[in-house]
Amino acid sequence: MIGRNRQPYIKPQSSEQTKSTIPENSNSDDISTMIVDTLKLLSKNIENTKQSLKQLEEKFEYMEERQRKLEDQLGRYNTISNIADSDLSNIRNELKMLKRDKESPQPSVTNYNTKDPIMEGTGFASITPAYLRSLQNKWNYMFAVTH
Repeated sequence: MIGRNRQPYIKPQSSEQTKSTIPENSNSDDISTMIVDTLKLLSKNIENTKQSLKQLEEKFEYMEERQRKLEDQLGRYNTISNIADSDLSNIRNELKMLKRDKESPQPSVTNYNTKDPIMEGTGFASITPAYLRSLQNKWNYMFAVTH
């Protein structure tokens, strides 16, 4: 236990050894040249840092521009998608209407004489069931062509 608590003994340095490590003939010129060299290195580091910051700024501008372009493209794709969706829903609605028209039973016209007018005495004597059927066929054709 006692061995663990021991600290190594450090000899105090003699004054002769400390005097030999410090140069006695240090000139103020040497110190001033060291300061100038250090300042030059610092200025070079500052210039390198400025250049790096400029490069980073250019990269950020480039990235911002690309982001704007991508957002514009996404906006265009969204409008195209919305237009396609509305066209698709219009087509589906038309198909439903056509199916409904085909499935709905047509009124039988066989009860009526095709040459007898529908509305006698009202001035519409030329309107017959055959004429109405031809109008319906024309209307369906026109609706299908325009839509």
